[in-house]
Amino acid sequence: MYQTTMAPQMVEYLNILEENTRKHFTKHYPTLDIPHYEVEPGRKYNKVVQVDNQRIVHSFVDNEGNVYKAAGWRAPAKGVRYNLNTDLDVLRNVADPFGSYLYLRGV
Repeated sequence: MYQTTMAPQMVEYLNILEENTRKHFTKHYPTLDIPHYEVEPGRKYNKVVQVDNQRIVHSFVDNEGNVYKAAGWRAPAKGVRYNLNTDLDVLRNVADPFGSYLYLRGV
């Protein structure tokens, strides 16, 4: 559980990622360590980083709660994928440790 001064929706997003990652790794990779998530705040975007034996950018979240796929370590891809204010229930069902839910559908 995250206890921080972050917006409640951001905390919930991190908790969803942690829980879904734990479920996936327990089922498919029981001998591997389960990664966790950290947030690196920025001026425009918060970077969500997956941490295990390395650090991998998972996604970006702006101040309005819009979630973006990572284009690289420093910047998000164009196009909002989800919004934490309206899509937390959807994210509970689709979020995975690999970020496949962040790809645009139908493009």
